Amino acid sequence: MEEDFDLFDKIAEEDPFPYSDRVHLDFLELFDDARILEVLQGLVPQHRVAVILAYVYGFTAREIGEITGRPMGTVLSWLHRGRKQLERELWEYAVSHHLIHRGAVRR
Repeated sequence: MEEDFDLFDKIAEEDPFPYSDRVHLDFLELFDDARILEVLQGLVPQHRVAVILAYVYGFTAREIGEITGRPMGTVLSWLHRGRKQLERELWEYAVSHHLIHRGAVRR
């Protein structure tokens, strides 16, 4: 299930950077702007909007609710689901594009 996926746990479990003291940052550095945009395109549209407004533009959940005309609970749900979907999509992108493979990292 999508919401059970946790990027930090997956990275720790798979250990794609065995000699790194900053494994999570090393993972995120695999993604330039073009790769991030490609991954974001795969998100459910409402989730993508909420994630971009929150994490790119810095809007609060309350502000996103005002912008989208949705209750804050809905926005919080979109943010949670969007983050989880983004985590899964980043991992799957990294694997499918051979950015990580059995402990070896390719940039």
